[in-house]
Amino acid sequence: MPRVQLGLPVYNSGEVLQDSLDCLQAQTHKDFQVLMSDNASTDGTSDLCARMAAQDSRFVHMRRDKNVGALGNFHGVLRDADAALFAWRADDDLSAPDFLERLVAIFDARPGTVLAVTKVRTTQPGGKTGITPYPGRLAGVRVAQTLSQMFRGHASWIYGLWDRRAVTDAIDKVVENYPHLWGWDHLVLMQFILAGQVAGTNSSYIEQRLTARHDLS
Repeated sequence: MPRVQLGLPVYNSGEVLQDSLDCLQAQTHKDFQVLMSDNASTDGTSDLCARMAAQDSRFVHMRRDKNVGALGNFHGVLRDADAALFAWRADDDLSAPDFLERLVAIFDARPGTVLAVTKVRTTQPGGKTGITPYPGRLAGVRVAQTLSQMFRGHASWIYGLWDRRAVTDAIDKVVENYPHLWGWDHLVLMQFILAGQVAGTNSSYIEQRLTARHDLS
């Protein structure tokens, strides 16, 4: 079993998905598996996922017979995973080649970590980019560290590397009590920020591409 699994929820993602798959295939950390959770796509997404699975055994195509909605697909692909470490990946996001390598190293170096994150690069239409750095660890009162992560963090931290068991318990409770697409990620993140279980590095990055998106369902 691989140490790391990535859950890739997809739906009619053909226009953006190939770049994301190529990015994952190029990761320097090789001990991973990608669960491509196809939410009953109606375009060429299923064919693309099937071709990738045929080319690289680390990529697994899981097609849902019925569309379960975006949140259902994000939740479901996590429930399908069984590796120790887990990361979601948006169908249009990219990352540095050493993204997984750097995050696995955080788990090895810092016992008690539940979520490992990097800086976030945001690319807007037209190519303009911005960087949100990981705020780092602050000396002194723990509340300062917590406030720093709360107000200087980024929603894309949800795409960091998780202790799978911990995040599964957290999202199960969120989905049960707040079954909505928008905001669930913040509710999950906040639990671990408050508990001081988020660690990060600025030596790598994930890239959030802001584009005219397709239906996320």
